[in-house]
Order: sequence, then structure tokens, then C-alpha cells
Amino acid sequence: MKIYLILLLASIFACKENSTKINTSNKTIYKQKTAIQDSLKIKENMLLKKNDAIKTFGNPIKQKKILLSDLYGEFSGNIYYKYSEQERQSNSIYIEEITWEKDSVNYITIWYEIKKRELTPKAYLIWDKQSEF
Repeated sequence: MKIYLILLLASIFACKENSTKINTSNKTIYKQKTAIQDSLKIKENMLLKKNDAIKTFGNPIKQKKILLSDLYGEFSGNIYYKYSEQERQSNSIYIEEITWEKDSVNYITIWYEIKKRELTPKAYLIWDKQSEF
């Protein structure tokens, strides 16, 4: 058992060392920074207020209001884990789940927390139209 652990650690360090050597050129570092910035920009842009989402994607194809404690499964993971266990079990947080057709291949679902009749975007999921949840 110790041998397997030593081999595993050795391979991890070897991979880490190789990736460091690969990433030393300025071009590679620049590309990585750009990718991170782009993903953050996408994340910010997808957390749209409802009116902005309607302007961007058109009318929703599906919309429902649900208690946070009633959300479960792989599909709702992005919103479910934004809250603590205590919040999820409180039966006091309502979520508006709204889905739009993003493009010819994908849907986008944005979850909004309902507070004092205002919707605050909390999480989103872009998913393939062929997906089954």
C-alpha cells in the first residue's frame, strides 16, 4: 500500500513539474490569463437581471417559483450550493427558476432569489438542448 502511495505522489510531482516548465513562456501565461478573464466576464454577464435576460434571450420558455429546500439533483446544483445547509433547510428562501433558449444548441437557466418582490440573480446553468436531467 505504501508503494502505491509513493508512486502516486511521485507522479503528481512529476506532472506538476512538467506543467511548470510548459507554462514559463510569456505567450502561454498571457493565454491563461486571458482565458481566466474571459470566463469571469462570461460568469458576470450570465448573472443577468430578469429584464436584461429578456432583452438578451427573449421571452422565457419555462418559469417556476420554488422553495430552495425543494430543489435537488444535478440540474439545480449551481444554486443549491450557493447557500448553507441551514439556509437550504429553512423553508424561507424562494427561488425563481427561469429558462431561455440561449442559441440553437443551448438553453440557459438563471436562478433568482426572491426578496421583497425583487429578483436577485444567484446562479446560472448553460446546458445542451439534448441533455436529460
